[in-house]
Amino acid sequence: MNKVNYDILNQIPYTEEGRLSALIIQGRPGIGKTHIANSIIRNNHVRIPMATKTPESFGAYPLPVRDVVMVSLRNEKGELVLDENNNEQQVEKEVFRVEQALSESVVEPLLERNIGDDFGVLIFDDVTLGDPQLQSAILEIVQFGVIANEKLGRNVLIILTGNGTSDGSYAVEWSKALLGRSLLIDFEPDFDYWLNLDSNQDVDPVVVGFLKDFPDFFAPEVDCENTTDESGKTPSPRDYTRLGLALTKLGGYKAFSPNFLFKTVLQYASSFIGKKAGAAFKQYADNFNVYPTAEELFQDAATWESVPAEKKQMLSGCIAVVFALRNYGVKLLEQNLDNPDKCFQIVTTMLNRTRLIAEHNREVVAYMLSYFLTWATDSEFEKERQNVVLSTCDVLTSDEYKEDKDFNNFVDALWRVRQQISK
Repeated sequence: MNKVNYDILNQIPYTEEGRLSALIIQGRPGIGKTHIANSIIRNNHVRIPMATKTPESFGAYPLPVRDVVMVSLRNEKGELVLDENNNEQQVEKEVFRVEQALSESVVEPLLERNIGDDFGVLIFDDVTLGDPQLQSAILEIVQFGVIANEKLGRNVLIILTGNGTSDGSYAVEWSKALLGRSLLIDFEPDFDYWLNLDSNQDVDPVVVGFLKDFPDFFAPEVDCENTTDESGKTPSPRDYTRLGLALTKLGGYKAFSPNFLFKTVLQYASSFIGKKAGAAFKQYADNFNVYPTAEELFQDAATWESVPAEKKQMLSGCIAVVFALRNYGVKLLEQNLDNPDKCFQIVTTMLNRTRLIAEHNREVVAYMLSYFLTWATDSEFEKERQNVVLSTCDVLTSDEYKEDKDFNNFVDALWRVRQQISK
């Protein structure tokens, strides 16, 4: 069953031909255009990278097809040969005809004969980095939903991604004809959305804290004087994902070990996000060492008491710690979903630690619970995570929590899910 974002799809009109209108998503490199395209429809999605395509290699090409047909038999003089009943004798003959075949065979699942009325998405990625002539080939697909004489399903959403001509990526302009037949979206990155992506849940928390404290470095304009270094490197959200995951793989920022290639952590960070962002990141990260890791905090609440008072009040640091705590708790829960007692223990510890941190920054409560409850109540995993929902309800309605308004804001939504589970 497809996982479809109907909130978005319901806003996309159908064309006069009864097909979903195409989308053009344009924006700076590395801000998540392709991820957004993939997230609208999770299944039945096909991506075709256009930057390296040529007009000759894309779309369709002539293909000889062998057929066997019945023809009338003739003698050496060209006369019809009749049978004993005076009827023309028929014989099989092999013939060849030319058809248009799909060179993009990955599109096969999205063809009408295969997908029917199910939803799917066809992504033409980095269109403006390819040969401008390719846009003419895409136009027929956008306008008629046809590729190589084959129809796409009527509910296949066609999405084109690309950069603008001012984005520093040598992009060509969009075809006026494509613009006239598509919905154009100038995509701007959003930190909170980026932070909650599944692919970013293992990002080192120091990266999260840095971006919370220095939002101008998250997705600056290309060639911005304050964020672009002398080599022309401007950091992007994709760069921070790569840096954050790389640091996690190393065991965290604290565990970085110099070598002959990366002699300092500054040099290492700068290789991902540029020298200007790298310098600001290192300065922030050096002060981040006062915070406990998620594992340390989970095992012992006293580790938070050792954090200096001014750092407890620093929102970016608290957000980063809760980010790590939340993800650590979710991983423990995923290992114990069938154990209600263990689920209750993990949820209790996670929320108790959050409440401790929230003594100085109440904002972290909503930050923790909004993502955590979205994860816990995901309908796709309703049965697997029901022990988590039940445990969270029990914790939030306990005497300890029922008078806390920040936590109680989430109780109603949880109870609705709990009632569905009870049925």
